[in-house]
Amino acid sequence: KDDFDVFETEGLHIASLDNRVSRVKTFTDNLQRLPKGHKKLQMLRKDVFKKFQPDCVITDFEPMTAYLANHYDLPLITIDNQHRLRYMSYPCPAH
Repeated sequence: KDDFDVFETEGLHIASLDNRVSRVKTFTDNLQRLPKGHKKLQMLRKDVFKKFQPDCVITDFEPMTAYLANHYDLPLITIDNQHRLRYMSYPCPAH
């Protein structure tokens, strides 16, 4: 971060209650963040994508940057562990 210009943005959050994902809390929490997130998306689009015109986008699983990379037809490099969830097998105890 100290060596590069970084634009920090607001992303979606997954909320939990009692150690379980709460769909209702996730929805309501993200709904409250919507105005700030929309403002950040507009700033990101104007200040970064239109002015800077990047050759590619590097993200840590932040959905707005992935959306804009797709919108501007730019390569996307994502550094996260979410892809493990899709491509790995996990033992699951019977309920």
